[in-house]
Amino acid sequence: FDDKLKGEPKIKGLKRKFDPLVTATDKEKTKNMDILNRVAKGDTSATVLNVRKAQRAVNKEKRKQK
Repeated sequence: FDDKLKGEPKIKGLKRKFDPLVTATDKEKTKNMDILNRVAKGDTSATVLNVRKAQRAVNKEKRKQK
């Protein structure tokens, strides 16, 4: 790693939090069902799906097929 520069701020806190790889199946099922229900309802308050990005990907695939 590089040495710190003078005046460089120290990075504080946890940057990313990942779920453990091994969890209870009921907890994983409820989490996935919650996501599925939000996507199915079109709930925009807790955006899980980036609609613009998904649409661009679909259009890109269609253009590739032509």
